[in-house]
Parts: sequence; C-alpha cells; structure tokens
Amino acid sequence: MGEKNLYIIDGTALIYRSFFAFINRPLINKNGLNTSGLYGFINTIEKLKRDFEAEHIVFAFDKSKKTFRHKIYEEYKATRDKMPPDLRESLPYFHKICDALNIKYYEMDEYEADDILATIAFRAVENDFDNAFIVTRDKDLMQLVNENVKLIDLHQDGLVIDRDEVFKKFEVYPESIIDLLSLMGDKSDNIPGVKGVGQKGAVKLLNEFKTLEGIYENIDSVKAKKLNENLRTYEKDAFFSKKLVEIVTDIEMDITDWDSFKVEEPNKEPWIELLTELEFTGILKNYYAKIGDVQEDESSAGGLFATATKIEKKEYKNIVDAEIVDYLKKAKENGHLVLDLETTSLDFIETEIVGVSFATKDLDAVYINVAHEDETNRVALDFIVSELNKLVESTLIIGHNLRYDLKILRRFGLVMPSNMFDTMVAAWVLNPTAGRYGLDILTVENFGYSMQSITELIGKKKSEQITFDKVALDEATFYGAEDSDYTYKLYEKYAPEINADEGLKNIFYTIEMELLKVIIEMEEIGIRLNVDYVNKLKLEFNAKIESLKTLVFEIAGEEFNLSSPKKLGQILFEKMEIPVIKKTKGGAYSTDESVLEELSKTYDIAKLIIDYRKLMKLVGTYIDGLVPLVDSNNRLHASLNQIGTATGRLSSTNPNLQNIPIKSEEGREIRRSFVADEGMEIISFDYSQIELRVMALMSG
Repeated sequence: MGEKNLYIIDGTALIYRSFFAFINRPLINKNGLNTSGLYGFINTIEKLKRDFEAEHIVFAFDKSKKTFRHKIYEEYKATRDKMPPDLRESLPYFHKICDALNIKYYEMDEYEADDILATIAFRAVENDFDNAFIVTRDKDLMQLVNENVKLIDLHQDGLVIDRDEVFKKFEVYPESIIDLLSLMGDKSDNIPGVKGVGQKGAVKLLNEFKTLEGIYENIDSVKAKKLNENLRTYEKDAFFSKKLVEIVTDIEMDITDWDSFKVEEPNKEPWIELLTELEFTGILKNYYAKIGDVQEDESSAGGLFATATKIEKKEYKNIVDAEIVDYLKKAKENGHLVLDLETTSLDFIETEIVGVSFATKDLDAVYINVAHEDETNRVALDFIVSELNKLVESTLIIGHNLRYDLKILRRFGLVMPSNMFDTMVAAWVLNPTAGRYGLDILTVENFGYSMQSITELIGKKKSEQITFDKVALDEATFYGAEDSDYTYKLYEKYAPEINADEGLKNIFYTIEMELLKVIIEMEEIGIRLNVDYVNKLKLEFNAKIESLKTLVFEIAGEEFNLSSPKKLGQILFEKMEIPVIKKTKGGAYSTDESVLEELSKTYDIAKLIIDYRKLMKLVGTYIDGLVPLVDSNNRLHASLNQIGTATGRLSSTNPNLQNIPIKSEEGREIRRSFVADEGMEIISFDYSQIELRVMALMSG
C-alpha cells in the first residue's frame, strides 16, 4: 500500500499568483468578472490530482481581518499594495469552487493562512498521514520542513523542498530559518530585521553562533565594527522580528475526521453551473468527457459546451503580388475584408508597417511581409495600399481597433473606408460594462481559444524586447494571420447580434462607426501647443516653487525634503507641535490634502505646502509632460478612446486633454498654451446640464 499523504494548499498565495499570471491578458466573463485567478486556482487542483495523485487535499485562506501580528505591530505588511478591486470581486468564487469540488478549507480570525497550514501539517503526521506537503513558494514556510513535512513548489515543476533543498537555497537548515529571517528582515512583510544584514551576513553569523540568542550572547566576538554596531543598535528589532516571522503550529482547530480531506467527485450540478457562469469552456468539456455525459442540449451547459471542443492551431501562409490581387478580388465579391497591421511600435506617427494580414469568407487568413528583416516574399507597401484603395469604398472593412490600423495606413495614402465594422467597438456596444475588449480576451471568452502571445515573440521584459520586424517570418505569419482570422470570427458572431436589434443597429452603424471616422481625423490633425510659452511658464513656475520652499523652511527653522510625507509629518507634528489631525493605517502622521486644508485655517505653513504641491503637480504633469509629446509641427496627437466609458463619453490619453486644470490661475495659464492655427479659433463646447435641458424641452 502506498504512502498516505495530505496536500495542504496556501489558498491566498495561490489566488494572487494565479491572478497576476494573467495580468497582461486577463480572462473576463460576459458579466465583467475577472476570472484569471479562478482559472489558475482550478488548474492547480487538477495538477495536484494528475501529477501527484493527490487523494487528500485541504485549503487554508487568510481572512481579511487583522491578525495577532498586526496587534503587536501595526506596520506589519503595511507596505503591501491593496488587493486589486477585480480580484477582490472574485473572492467569493474561490470558496464556491472548494464547495463544488467537495474540498475542505479553513480560515480563522487572528491567524494567517501560514499558521493554519502549519498546524494542519504538524497534526496530520500525528494522525495517520505519512507526509504533509504544503503547496507554496513562501520562504517563511521553509521553517516548517522536517522529515514528514515538506513544501511543493509547482512553479519549479513540482519541486519537493526537503531539508537539503532548504539548505541549497539559504545555506542553513530549516531550524535556522526563523533566526535567518529575524536578522535579514523581510521587505514584503515590512519586518525590520537588523539594518545592514543581508542573507550572506546572516548565514555567516548563524554558522558561527548557531542561533539569534547565540549571536547576542557572544556579541563581543563579532569583530566587524559596523556589523557589531548594527547588531547592538537593532537588537530589539531582531528579537521583535523573530516574534513576527515565527509561524504558529499549535492553533486550536476542531479537526476530528481526517478522512474528510479525501478528494471526492464534484457536486455535479453546482460544478457545471459554476463553470458555465465563469465560462471555463475547456474545463467544462473535460468534465463532461470524464463523466461520459455528452450534452445534446446546449442550454444545459449555457451554450458553452458547443464551443468547448479543442481547436487545432491552423497553418497560415504568406501571399505576394498576384495572390494579393486575387485575394482582394474575392473579398470584394464577398463584400467584406478583415484588415490588421503588425508594426514596429504603437506610436501611429513614428511607427513603420512590418506586415499586413487579411481574412474573408471561404478563404484562410493570410499574411503579407512588408518589412521583415527576412526579405522572403516581401511586398511593397505602396502596391498593397493601391490595391486596397480599389475596394475600400465598396467593401465593408472589418478590424479590431480599426482606428489604429487606419490612421497608420492613411499616412501611406489609404482612402477612408465608406463602411466599417470594428469588432472592439461591437463588443463594447453589446456589453458596455465589461471593461476589457482585447482581441485575445474576447477570443477566450467566445471560443475558448487562447491566441499566440505577442510577448512570446518579442520578449516580456521591455529592456530585452525586439521589434516585430526581427520576428521570424513563419512565426509572424501565424501571429498576424491569427489576429485577422479571429477578428473575422468575432465579426460573424457580433454582426447578427447587432443587426437583430434595431436600437443597437442604429447606435453601432449610424453613430459609432460614423464617429470612428471623425475620431481618426481628429487624432491625425491633433492640436497645436505653444512650446515657447510652455517653456516660459516652466521658468516662472519653478521660481514660484523655490520661493514657496524658502518660506516653508523659514517657518520650519530648517531645510528638509518637502516631498517626503514622513519628514513633513515630523516637522509639523513633532518639531512644531501642531495638533495631529489623523494618522495613516500604518500609524504615520497623515499630511494629505484634507489634513493640510484643515491646518491652513490656522497655520500659514500648511497653506504654503498646499500651494507648493499644486505647483509641483502642474509642472510634473503638464509643463514637463506635454512638450515631449509634440510632433515636429508642435502638435499633440492624443488618443481618443471611443470605448473608455460605459456611457459613451470619449476619454483621451497621451495626453489627457479632458483634465487640463481650469480653477487656478496657473491652470488657466497652462490652458492658454493650446492655440489655434493662424486664421482659426478654438471653440469649447460643454454638455452642461444636458439631461435637465433635454427634460425641460420634452416636458415643455
């Protein structure tokens, strides 16, 4: 008989890791729920069952309430970013997954998931389990490793971390990990440790003196002067850190039935219902296949099962001269053509076209090499544009974010198409609150298919990325043609849905697609910036900033970093003994705008700091931010986002032209830097109280 093992999963860590694994290509269902973390969560469970033949599984989660560690140290984990709102929204579903899969989970007030994991692990090996495997990559948990308790790192191909692996990673054995972390501290958890002591120094000390207590009992033997000073200065921090990093292994937990951790079959109806809601078509299909339950009625699986079949990767081809003519002739006969570009950058003014892809009915999507370093089958861009101009006035041009592709092609002579269908705008019209409309996301949602990632071709790290022209032609062909292929599939899905509703049809074709043409021209033309005037303002504003700093320092009685909230708090509330209005969650003095506004009623220094901050923001955001964005004619070409809001209001970026300040005189001076061409004027329109005006008109 094989060993009886318990797999204990750090659920909180897994949730975060799964969520951020998809951060550049998040999975969003039709209700706008980010399902990335949930997808990785389920796959981890399946991996344990498959690769480790796990028969007993249990989860531990953090509760949102603060733990005993926060009670003894308010700053514990204070430096961590808040949980992203879309991850927080998905939290209830992790419990639903466990319930549907009949997997037990624990979360407790006062304690972290780490403490729960540790307690279950230690008790499990006392209750008939041969081994307890904690599924995590948290270094803190390495202190728990012994003969029967081990860690599993799924990110390292399921590496089992035993005593030897701990030593290989940290050069100390598990029993020294607590002391090691007490010396090193931990920035991620905001644990102080001993200043100036890193891993190497801590290891050297522990090899010589064995324990933290041993170090301080023999402190005179530490010969390095600076190290000795730091150890003495931060002795309290070291022992305090030890209290924080030591994991509790003896929580009182009511676990009597250890067989309840045995993996059972899912609760069929809740599991199918959950997978359908989350739109995990592949997982749903696999479940049906496993239970041998072929669904004839699509409605029983929310219509998802129909799209859950495995999609084979297609083979696409390059086409050249005569083939391009024939392809576009067929597209003209069909009355529609999908168009997509691959470029060297996202800047439509500076970028160069590397490749063009097409798709149309009854033909495979194709790719054309325009400017790859590999010159095989290269085609002149002016030839492609000339051929496109023969059909754009009579053929529906389809694309995903057409605005980008058309702006670039118009630089090279493309005529504005008469009729367009933008699948990104269509997705937004059909579901204006989804929030994410990337082609890759929509392809997963609608077809259960994961597209080729651009980072797999050009690299993930910006510092190491290559431009698309350096991508191998066969790989670029697949990537580019796949984009057009799945844009066409989205068109086939969305067009009937829009055409079936007269209201949507009018909004999409009469308003949004006509507006798209206007937006393209607006972005191309841009707006002129008086750069000389902006540079003059910069000198004036910087002089005002220096003057304000001088006045603040005179009142404070010393010079200090005025941009440091911590130092400012010390000056105001300790040195000047100004009454404290409020503190941050971490216990520091708050110097936010509301505090300074309240203090400014009594203290001149607060008013000066408010003025200083406002000017610094104006200089950083607008004075220094606008000039680098102008073209050779001193024009700004902001991106006007048609789908940026659920209400249909346009938003703009690079720069945000809708957020230029107006209330202060300095803000109005920045607005004066936007100028009209000679003989023309700038006119400002505002939807002031438009709803009330419409109601007044209609009601008489």
